Amino acid sequence: MGIGAFFKKLCVSIEGSILEKDYEADLYLVDSDRKRAKAAELEYQVYRSGESMFEIEIKNRSGIPEGDEAVVLIHGVEVARVTKLKLQTEVKLYSKNGDEVPPIELGDRAELMHNGVVIAAGVFREDD
Repeated sequence: MGIGAFFKKLCVSIEGSILEKDYEADLYLVDSDRKRAKAAELEYQVYRSGESMFEIEIKNRSGIPEGDEAVVLIHGVEVARVTKLKLQTEVKLYSKNGDEVPPIELGDRAELMHNGVVIAAGVFREDD
């Protein structure tokens, strides 16, 4: 590969890695005893290349026992299932790896459900 072809490939690679969207949602517990404790963080990114990433981080304060499954909903539609690990649980979905990443927009409502009950909720905003 010549130097010109190398730089052209590099420029295409850099161009494709530029963020088009970078949103996050903090999901706070909705029960009255622990209201406003952060149970999960969600992050959504879309790159100029069209690739996207969705990250789910479930905190220990969510109250979900180790080994139990949690469901992430966007506008009431299930987008991911995550098994709670002993420590903080983190899952990343990448479209470039063939993972199904849900389309998300600013203001979309996200919820965390456990045993059929919504335990935490929040709204997507620009990542700061």
